[in-house]
Amino acid sequence: HKAPQPQDQGQEQTERDEPPAGPTSVHGLPDELLVRVLLHLGTSLHLVHAAATCRRWRRAVADAGFLARFRSLHGVPSVAGHYYVTETLHPNSRDPWRRQVPEKMTATFVPVSPAVVDASHFSLDFLYVPPVDGNRPRYSYRSARRVRHSRSREIIDSRGSLLLLTNGISEGRYWSPDFIVCEPLTRRCQGIARPSILSRLHFLGGFLLDGSGSGGCRDAMSNFRVLSVLYKQEGSFGTPRACVFSPGSDGGWHFCWHPIMNDDDDDDDNDDDIELPTIDKIHLAGRAAGRIYWGIETGTVLVLDESTLMFSVLTLPEQMRWPYRRTSFRVVGGVDGDMVRIVRLDGQDLVVYGQILGSGQWVVEKSVRLRDTAAGLPGWRDSFSVQPARIVAAGDTFVVLTRTEKTWLFSVDLETMEAERRHERNRHAGPAYPCSLPWPPVLQAGLSQGDIVVRKRSQRRNG
Repeated sequence: HKAPQPQDQGQEQTERDEPPAGPTSVHGLPDELLVRVLLHLGTSLHLVHAAATCRRWRRAVADAGFLARFRSLHGVPSVAGHYYVTETLHPNSRDPWRRQVPEKMTATFVPVSPAVVDASHFSLDFLYVPPVDGNRPRYSYRSARRVRHSRSREIIDSRGSLLLLTNGISEGRYWSPDFIVCEPLTRRCQGIARPSILSRLHFLGGFLLDGSGSGGCRDAMSNFRVLSVLYKQEGSFGTPRACVFSPGSDGGWHFCWHPIMNDDDDDDDNDDDIELPTIDKIHLAGRAAGRIYWGIETGTVLVLDESTLMFSVLTLPEQMRWPYRRTSFRVVGGVDGDMVRIVRLDGQDLVVYGQILGSGQWVVEKSVRLRDTAAGLPGWRDSFSVQPARIVAAGDTFVVLTRTEKTWLFSVDLETMEAERRHERNRHAGPAYPCSLPWPPVLQAGLSQGDIVVRKRSQRRNG
C-alpha cells in the first residue's frame, strides 16, 4: 500500500480538529426530544418552572396531549404541603352555655419540601377583610379568650388544590354557615351563600367532593361540589340532612332528604327516619373509603355514603359499644384506600380495630399501652399516665394525642404503634389539611415579569 502524503495527513488532522459549526444547548433539541425530557420532570411545580424558561417550552408544556401523557406517567399532582389548624382552647374548655367549643386560629401552611415549595405562595391573606369603623359585622362569636367577627375564615376540608372554608366557627353547635372555596396558589376563590331555608339548621360538617366532569381535564375551580351536612333538631331528638352545591350556570344547591337506614336494614320500603339524640352528643369521627362517620355518645355511629348521599346507622358489636366521644373515638382509612379502621382510646390503651375482608367482622389489629410506648419521649413524666390521654387528630397512618392536664402533643404510628414527638403535626393541636399543586398547572404563575410586559405590549399592538 502506498503511504499517505504528508499534505494529506495535515488536511485530515485539520478536519478532525475543527470545532462544530455552532454551539449546542438544550434549545437545540428537536421538539420530540424536548417533550421526552419534560415528561421526566418530577412534579407539576417543576413543569411551571420549565414553562417560565421560554415561549417554546411553555407551548410544549401547555399542550393538552403532553399534559395527558405527563399525568399518566406521574399520577395525581403531588401534595405541596399541609395547612395545620391549631385549636386555642383546651379540649375540656366550655363556653358560657356549657358546651364544648374548640376555638381555632388561622391555619399555618407547612410545605413538604421547603427547598421546592415556597410557603408564601400558599398564603390565605387574600381572603381576609378586616373590619372598619362604621362597617362592623352584625354578629360576633364570643369565647373564653377573644371575640371573633363573622368575617373570619376557617378551613374545614381540602381536596386536591382546593380548600373549603367557613365564615365562622364550624362545630355542630352552631347554625349552618356560608362557604368559600379557594385555590391558594392561584389566589382564586368563590363564595357560596347558604339558602335562607337552611339558616336555622345546625351544622354537622362541610366537605369537598369531586365534580361531575373529568378531574384530569377540567380546571379545579369549576369541577368541585360542596357537601353540607345539617341537623334538624326537634326537642331531644333530631335527623340529619344533606345538600350539595355545584358551581356553574346549571349548578346551585340540591337537597337530598333521604331517610336513614339501619346498617342491617334491607327493606327498601322503610321510609321512616331514625331519630338521633341531640347534636351535642354527635361528633365527626372521620372519613374513609367514600363514607363519612360521626360518633354518637349513645353507642352507635352515623354514616353518610358520599356517592348516594344516603345516611345509615352502624351498630358495632357489643364488645365495641362505648360512648363514641370526640376525644376517644376516630374512624380512619387504610394504606390501600378501601379499608376502614376504628381507633379507640381506652384510658391509656390505644386500640386499632379492623374488619375481616368479606365477613364484616371486627377484630383487634393492634393495641399498645401509651405509657409503654411514650415513656422514652423527651419531656415524658410518669404523672402523665395518671389521667387518660385525648385524641387531637387522626389520619390513615397516625393518631395525634395529648395529655389531659396540659397540652403535650405526641403521635403514634398506626403501623408500628411507636410514639414520637418530632414530626410537624405534633406542633399543632388540631387537624391537618393537605393541599396539592393545581392541575392542569397554572402556567401564568410561572411567567417572568419580562414575559408579562412583552405579552401586554403585543396585546396592545394587536388591538
